[in-house]
Amino acid sequence: MDSGKEYLIFASAFKGGLQIGNCDDSAPLFKAGETIRQIQKLAIPKDGIVEGQVALHQIPSEQGLAGVQILIRGGSKTYTVTTDDRGWFQVHIPPGAYSAEPRSTRAHSIVAYDLSYDHPEGFSVKAGRCAGLQFVADPKYTY
Repeated sequence: MDSGKEYLIFASAFKGGLQIGNCDDSAPLFKAGETIRQIQKLAIPKDGIVEGQVALHQIPSEQGLAGVQILIRGGSKTYTVTTDDRGWFQVHIPPGAYSAEPRSTRAHSIVAYDLSYDHPEGFSVKAGRCAGLQFVADPKYTY
């Protein structure tokens, strides 16, 4: 890049600073017209995403618990999402304040992970953004 010239730059956070890669669409501004037009066409989604995992025993985990229902409550609405075969879930919901509750199964007690990115007892969802929740499933022991 030359000093005094204008550029369209795509940078990513790296070690407390910004880094420009070689495989992006950064360019001198006079050559970036089409890229700028494409950016202007982008729309911010009106909803947000809640996603996470019900892991077996520890976080992070390659193993998750399938078929767990997660109830997400906000305002007067309740959204239900079920974990996939690896214990992951994802649901699109309107922006707002929410809480999430996993439904324990006959064989497992499910609790919020201490270091969950967002706290299941109270978190917010913003348009175009993601809230991340982690839960841990421990086997119930019957003697």
